Amino acid sequence: MGKVLLASPRGYCAGVDRAVTVVQRALERFGAPVYVRKEIVHNKFVVRTLAAAGAVFVSELHEVPSGSRVIFSAHGVAPAVYAEAEARGLEVIDATCPLVTKVHREAKRFADQGYDIILIGHQGHEEVEGTQGVAPDRIRVIDTNQDVSILTGNQPETPGENPAPSPKERQDFGLAPGESSPNPARNVVPGSQPELAPHESVNHVNHETDATGEKNDGTSGKRKMVWLSQTTLSVDQTNETVARLKLHFPGLESPPSGDICFATQNRQGAVKAMSPKCDVVIVVGSANSSNSVRLMEVAREAGAGASYRVDGAGELCADWFEGAKTVGLTSGASVPEVLVDEVLQWLAAHGFDDVEPVETLEETTRFALPRDLR
Repeated sequence: MGKVLLASPRGYCAGVDRAVTVVQRALERFGAPVYVRKEIVHNKFVVRTLAAAGAVFVSELHEVPSGSRVIFSAHGVAPAVYAEAEARGLEVIDATCPLVTKVHREAKRFADQGYDIILIGHQGHEEVEGTQGVAPDRIRVIDTNQDVSILTGNQPETPGENPAPSPKERQDFGLAPGESSPNPARNVVPGSQPELAPHESVNHVNHETDATGEKNDGTSGKRKMVWLSQTTLSVDQTNETVARLKLHFPGLESPPSGDICFATQNRQGAVKAMSPKCDVVIVVGSANSSNSVRLMEVAREAGAGASYRVDGAGELCADWFEGAKTVGLTSGASVPEVLVDEVLQWLAAHGFDDVEPVETLEETTRFALPRDLR
């Protein structure tokens, strides 16, 4: 008989619960169809279930008939998307997670104060696109260690990918001979990062400044820099990225409070607590769910013999559990408990029927619904 360590907290976070309830309540109150821009949350089962109830998921607003009602997903949108909705006479119901909205407000405040903002996150993720859209001329996204190397002007792992700054770039960014600096005019991820116009930056960065990122008093001309992050990243990996950045930018400032949401941290903490005892850890969550993928990585880093991510019980493979005595089980923040129950049933049928909860803390936070749906 094998044992299952069942992590808690797991599954729906407050922001996901709110977003899913927004769609359900809108369907009850207004009837189908209710249009939703992007997936309301990153979980295939949830999206299929809501679509069957009458939600219509679209990629962009041009797919929504003028004058219709549209819900913005939990991941948030850029101000330009709000403007487009208003121009087309769409009635917006905003299901953005309040913790994502917090990051948007931070980005706007820092941008208004003349900061250059380093946004740590996954390029192309809806949340990152929304945050970057708050101040596209101020925010540069970094994802991998390679991106950090490019941003700091160090030699990246792939030779030739980061040519030395040109004389013109050195002039625009006040670089001394032989000095390297982040280059806002060059894409960190080719073709996917908006440009920060050098001459626009010069209005805020004195040509004689260095690249330390030290905060100034408004007169010294030294660049003000701050980092923000996507809310669903690995806490440890983000801390490592920040540490690497601060080696090059000692004056790099941090947000007043961490941007990685409490639910992400809590789920990672629960996985860390149980993983050293597990031969295998199963994470229930979709492939496009950032926090679910991070849980799989955290499990491996914390000492699990192996870890796998599945959308549901149908993707489990008996070979994974050969020789295993203890299996850890958790789920991402956008995963309904019914999917975890199905995995537990599969495990029980394969000899893992001794379930032991591993509770690291109890979550009690709830977010209010938009006013017109209460």
